[in-house]
Amino acid sequence: MKKLSIVLILLFVALSQCLAQKKDINNVAKNSNDSLLQKALVSIDDKRYFDAENLLKQALQKDSTNMKCSYELAWTYYCMQEYKKTINILTPFTKKDSCSSDVYQLLGNAYDEMGDKTKAASVYNEGLLKYNNA
Repeated sequence: MKKLSIVLILLFVALSQCLAQKKDINNVAKNSNDSLLQKALVSIDDKRYFDAENLLKQALQKDSTNMKCSYELAWTYYCMQEYKKTINILTPFTKKDSCSSDVYQLLGNAYDEMGDKTKAASVYNEGLLKYNNA
């Protein structure tokens, strides 16, 4: 009976360690993504857009649902005057409830820079209807 108790205790400890390691791996991945985002933001501030693009793509490979990284990648493309890429990234977010007024503003700006004033006005109006305090 003592042996069974010892085996059960050891099994419990081993399982606890496995679960703790899994949590640590998830935290490392999240921290790694946060680090990539922070480095990308510094690169954007320093006008090193290609570096920022690479860092943000790395972060999005680890977590493709990270809206902050996606938005910053769209902003990077906007700064690089790659307006179609900006539009391609931001357009799907307008269909989600979780997007912000910033998405509509940057999207409208991209259309405006491409010379499509009608589409820009439409996007701005859609954003103002959704975020009337913006």
